[in-house]
Amino acid sequence: MKQLSTRNIAIISLIAIAILALGVFVVQKSQKMPQNGVENEVVEFVGEEENQEKNNENIPETVDTSDWQTYRNEELGFEFKLSNEYLIPENLLLTQSTQKEFFLMASNLKEYQFNSRTGMGTINEAKRKNIPITDALLDTSAVRFKVYLNPDIELFRSNFIEWILQNTKTSFTKHGETQLANGTIVNYVIWNSICEDTSAFYENNDYVLEVNTCASTFLVDGIEDYFSQILNSVNFNSQ
Repeated sequence: MKQLSTRNIAIISLIAIAILALGVFVVQKSQKMPQNGVENEVVEFVGEEENQEKNNENIPETVDTSDWQTYRNEELGFEFKLSNEYLIPENLLLTQSTQKEFFLMASNLKEYQFNSRTGMGTINEAKRKNIPITDALLDTSAVRFKVYLNPDIELFRSNFIEWILQNTKTSFTKHGETQLANGTIVNYVIWNSICEDTSAFYENNDYVLEVNTCASTFLVDGIEDYFSQILNSVNFNSQ
């Protein structure tokens, strides 16, 4: 058998190297090829701490309501809390309790509205400039409370929409029910208005309490905000 020359050995070695390089290229290419027309996604494993930080970013900041003012209607037996952002309406004739822990609301009024300081500033500015106060200038952060005395509770429980149609004059675009953080389940309505204000309805045997505002979407999307904190503060005392 003839011995291979140095030149032939060099040629064979080059061919072997080329074949090896081609094989490596084919393997790498196959790993990057899309499957079923979809490019393979590169998955990066995120550390547990970093992942926790990202999850925490989606959790709404808890609002401290410990210093909020409590308003109480002793005749009907309910109370709620509001921050000092809200002004006390002059026509409510509120009297502070001797313990200074809450304000007693006038029992002869069944509907009252708390305006925010920001909203009042907007309305006062309109008055100074003699601009008509229209719906566009209403305080969207205002919170309105309304009591429905002697309602048809059975109808409210069995057919909430029919109850709404019988007791209100405003059309609505959406309705439903939601559970608050404190476990209370309330019915809600999104009204057909300029600001698409929303109302939550509490049923307490002898009456129905409506809490209304404009600037919140909590009852629809569940994202906690100032209005959800107010709704969570509503409490019914035993008579």
